[in-house]
Amino acid sequence: MARSLWFVGLGLCIFVVIGVAYSLHPALIAVGAAATGWVTAERNALRTRISQWPIIRNYIDWPRVENDLTNDADA
Repeated sequence: MARSLWFVGLGLCIFVVIGVAYSLHPALIAVGAAATGWVTAERNALRTRISQWPIIRNYIDWPRVENDLTNDADA
């Protein structure tokens, strides 16, 4: 998932560079730049959560979570 976000971010970055080079409408460039920033932030957040998952997994009470999920399904 993180790798595919990398390609999306790269594509958006290339779009922004081409947009500036060919003087596209500033709104298109702004939307492309904002999307590039958002994809970059999401990718970094995903990589951080993936690296923290082994630690967090030890602190979750899985039987309690599963019980809570079955209680929500019954409601």
